[in-house]
Amino acid sequence: MDMILMDDKGCKIQSTVRKTLIYRFQSLLTEGRVYKISFFGVGESGRDFRPTNHPFKINFDIQTSARLLPNKAINLTPYSFVPLGDIVYKDLDTSFLIDVIGILTGARGEQEFKKDGTKQKRITIELDQDEYISCSLPI
Repeated sequence: MDMILMDDKGCKIQSTVRKTLIYRFQSLLTEGRVYKISFFGVGESGRDFRPTNHPFKINFDIQTSARLLPNKAINLTPYSFVPLGDIVYKDLDTSFLIDVIGILTGARGEQEFKKDGTKQKRITIELDQDEYISCSLPI
């Protein structure tokens, strides 16, 4: 299970909970709440297709503790929207995910394609926000 965590300054970092530990954290953590997280590992985030631009990620393990801080709040938006025109016309760093917002103007059904000799599926969507973009998403 992957999550994006954000601090009170808006810095975002990927966090990972191994499949065998999901039962321990799934009902403990709620989106929009503030927690004190202790006893975790830190590793490199990887190079391509990272959820954030942070070079590291937090790895939850059996010793990790997450304690709710009930009277704390982070009043920042977790999104950093990028205009569609910037995606089309600017040289963006595509090694991490970006946030977009727009009006969904079309979608094509599931399509099969081959990548590296393996069959994969995708859908294609069209977004409009003063600019028009069509993109394919793996499913």
